[in-house]
Amino acid sequence: MSKEYYLPHFYAPSKVIKSNKDQGFLPDILSMDENPLLLAVYFDNQNIGKEKSSFLPDEPNNMVRKALELSFGKEFEGSELYEYNMGDTPVIEYKKINPTKYRVRIHEARGLFHLVFSESFRTDWKAYLTPNALMAKNDINIDEALKRYKILNNRISDQATGDDVRSYLNKGWITSLSAGAEKEKIYTKWVNYRQEVDYVEKYSNEALVDFISKNNHGTIQNDNLPDGDVFETLFSFNQLYELTEETHLKANGYSNAWAINPGILCNSKSSGNTSCLANPDGTFDFEIIVEYYPQRLYYITLTISLTVVFIRIAQWLATLEGMLTTLAGWLIPQLRNRKAKTLVPDEEETGYTGV
Repeated sequence: MSKEYYLPHFYAPSKVIKSNKDQGFLPDILSMDENPLLLAVYFDNQNIGKEKSSFLPDEPNNMVRKALELSFGKEFEGSELYEYNMGDTPVIEYKKINPTKYRVRIHEARGLFHLVFSESFRTDWKAYLTPNALMAKNDINIDEALKRYKILNNRISDQATGDDVRSYLNKGWITSLSAGAEKEKIYTKWVNYRQEVDYVEKYSNEALVDFISKNNHGTIQNDNLPDGDVFETLFSFNQLYELTEETHLKANGYSNAWAINPGILCNSKSSGNTSCLANPDGTFDFEIIVEYYPQRLYYITLTISLTVVFIRIAQWLATLEGMLTTLAGWLIPQLRNRKAKTLVPDEEETGYTGV
């Protein structure tokens, strides 16, 4: 299926809807919009305690509510169902580092927008503004990069062409092109209801730029973004700024979303002014890490466990050293005495009486 008909893992909706109905009405609400793929719907009973002013624009558009009232009659009479236009939405560049960590770079963010993350909602999903400086487009040699770019088998429909990549780079929509050791892509197939390896495609040494997707509803998957350190969000020493839980919402009945206002976020003293790149047109570029918090606890536990193991090994080695020193202190005199007896035989053995 073409990517025109489904959303990427991260996206910024152009419109959002707030409703006091329950999520069972989601299909009906989506059916009222010409382009439901660009929507995010928030139900009051799934976002209890969230202040409307913190994640919604000031003026709603009532057309959706009126359309639903006409279609479904009394079911929607008196309901709060409002559509909000989000204006110009930013371009999103992201990489899935592993199932619990994503690197997301936001480009040309002008005003309040929502970053929707299509994974099951958990309060343990956290978003952190990083201090990382984004690479400027002038720092990348586009012609050299395109020489190392390859369209992978079975990805023609969703992978960016060379011309696409050139356009993204010129616009500043992608900010990293990796180069390094030989890589490989593993392709699978279904055999008797089981997924098996079909074949492995290797990158040649002349094609070391990893996968870049087409622009899918304002989102570009760029597998060339850095993985970062495993402990990147663990030992940040206050260099990361965690987006508050007040802005963490449940969207579309199941997924995560964060309401982000770059004007506030990028100028906040607590977040650090160096975290955002201010563009000449008044927009901002910045980087966010989305990570599942229990994974950090796992890393903490692992670090503590390894530290304890190393301490125990060090203690054991110190004890062993002490034992060897004690043994050497006893053994060396014994060997010296035995050597002395060998050099000076006793009288009985020689028959010498000394007379």
